[in-house]
Amino acid sequence: MAKAADINRPGGWLVEEEIPGNPPLKRYFKVYELDAEKAVELARAYGATGRARAVKKLNIHELTAADMRPGDVKQHG
Repeated sequence: MAKAADINRPGGWLVEEEIPGNPPLKRYFKVYELDAEKAVELARAYGATGRARAVKKLNIHELTAADMRPGDVKQHG
């Protein structure tokens, strides 16, 4: 569990996956990993198949509120 003082510190990434089509489809994944490249790799291992990229840093609160732990990936939305 995160300490109250650390709750707004960066904790991971929101990874966007774009699936080609007309219009292209987009899926989002919350990834509890600070390194953007590793976060994209984890999202791909979880099931992202299209073009994936880290688009937004997430704070620890956004991840622990979703009952996530370091290394976890969850599809968002």
